[in-house]
Amino acid sequence: MSFIDAYPTQGEIDEGKYRSSNLRMTKSDSDPIGLFLVTYSAGGEKLLFRYPYESTLNPDEKKSDYSNNRFIMKDSLIVSYEVPKYDYSVVARDGLLTGFSDKALANLLAPTKPDFCGQKFEVKINDVNFVGFPTVVNVMKDGVHCHRLQQTDFVFNVVFALRAWVSPEMVATYQDLSRQLAVALCHEEHRVGYLSTQKQTMLSIVDDYSSHVETDCTLDAAIFSKCLESSSLAKTLRKVYDDICLTGTVQVYINNWIAINLCLKPKVSGLVFQRSWGDCPFVLQPQVLQRCIKAIRPYHAFLLTEEERVLVDSLPLDASPTLVKLIRVSSPLKNLQSLAAEADLDMRQVVRLVASLVYWGKAMILFPLCETNNYMVAPLTNTSLNSLLVQRFQDHFPDLSLPMILSEFSMPCALKDHRDVLGVQQNPGQDVQVVIWLMRHRLIFQVHTFIHLLPKDANAGKSQAQYRLRMLSKSRHKAANEDDDDDLDLESSRDNDDRFPGPSNRLTNLRLVPSSMKQRHHSQPGELFAKFTAGERQTIFACTAKEEDLLLLERLSKYLNGQFHLEAIMFYENIRRSQLVALIDKFRDILLIKQHEEADIAYWIYMR
Repeated sequence: MSFIDAYPTQGEIDEGKYRSSNLRMTKSDSDPIGLFLVTYSAGGEKLLFRYPYESTLNPDEKKSDYSNNRFIMKDSLIVSYEVPKYDYSVVARDGLLTGFSDKALANLLAPTKPDFCGQKFEVKINDVNFVGFPTVVNVMKDGVHCHRLQQTDFVFNVVFALRAWVSPEMVATYQDLSRQLAVALCHEEHRVGYLSTQKQTMLSIVDDYSSHVETDCTLDAAIFSKCLESSSLAKTLRKVYDDICLTGTVQVYINNWIAINLCLKPKVSGLVFQRSWGDCPFVLQPQVLQRCIKAIRPYHAFLLTEEERVLVDSLPLDASPTLVKLIRVSSPLKNLQSLAAEADLDMRQVVRLVASLVYWGKAMILFPLCETNNYMVAPLTNTSLNSLLVQRFQDHFPDLSLPMILSEFSMPCALKDHRDVLGVQQNPGQDVQVVIWLMRHRLIFQVHTFIHLLPKDANAGKSQAQYRLRMLSKSRHKAANEDDDDDLDLESSRDNDDRFPGPSNRLTNLRLVPSSMKQRHHSQPGELFAKFTAGERQTIFACTAKEEDLLLLERLSKYLNGQFHLEAIMFYENIRRSQLVALIDKFRDILLIKQHEEADIAYWIYMR
């Protein structure tokens, strides 16, 4: 059974049909090994809940029950002459934590001093990293918080056990989730005493069970199973763990009051590609998605990765009405500027909403579909005749064949040249619907045209032109790696960000190009192509072109460095495609034309 066949629906997840035994088939390095709730109070440290709660001690470490016969020698007294084999790994092959008793975990994960609370918590032991955010709950006396733990105060910590090689960004994500849970639990404790009630419920179950156990072995799984039946907090923590492993997103309510929302970007992106390709060929790094969001421009469009009805129904009750409005008017045929005008929204707000959809894996960025767009089969596309995608495609388009459609895009093919390979007359707009389906499943990608202006120096021969070609060929990678270290904030943006035009701003007065071009100035009259050498200017002027064509080439020369495709140039300079194509034909001898994807947007093509 493949992952796609076994992937549960959101309804099945909510009904609790998929638990830890089902989760191991989808385990990845970014998934937590376990989740723990520990407390410290005047009674000492306690492990109130853990999930998964399968037995975690090795069989040879568990203490056996011996009969009362004093003449029977226990295994611990038998001398063994075998050399012990030490295994420093504390993660079992099935992804469970081993080698730690519940008492050891309580002593390790529960801080005993308030000075350690209210900050990030991280402990690394062998190949496991424990992360959390310990918080102290104290009672106010005469309106003042006590700095020392009182009889009624206690410390609690929601801890995630991760693999030691998880990236620092992922560790920070889990620490942030622990912090959100701690803040929500503290709020509910001060509001209705929720945490104290849940603590007492689970503590009574743990103490009642422990009183019947004479040995110091790990508590049986039945104790935590009983906690799940009696405690709503335990059920919420289980749902947090299940949602992370199954969907990569956390959307829960603490005590049906405080909302907790979190998105694990590598996990969400991996599941999106698993649904499309049947496996996850790469792990999405945060900076890659960061560059994609920063590359959003008004001329882009976005395509929902889910059906509109499914996406709207999955939104929380307090979702922004503006977001719902944008989703309902969205179309891959319209750019963001047109959607902003249609929905009567500010351009900056539209970009922030689209960035949120991309961040949560609900949308992908692309150029609006039109007849002049060129598309090509993605390198990682599964072209097997027996793949699940063939059947899915057949369900949507019964009269078409997915392998034959993909064969049309084996080379870059314009949408206007796409025809039915079976010779059957298609319904109006069916070609567009086919391309939308292929794009949504990442089976094809758009190929853009990029241009280098490389005039040959008439006085220097070929060497200088070849040197300029080598230097300009690096511009694409330099643009992709620009501003990688900048932080991404989807909730705020500067008011003076003029990349995106507002309703009252004129397009010609805005800086719609990257900051790297900010220092470039237009040449004065009589100083055309001043940045080129005299020999290169001689080559440019030797082309058979009118004066207005030379002026237009000078005007567009700042875009002819391989970093801007034709559609971007058309938008920035407000010129028609026919004008640009005619200009390229006139100066073809000094232009280098390339066709490839828009690297920041189509980041998923070559990432294996």
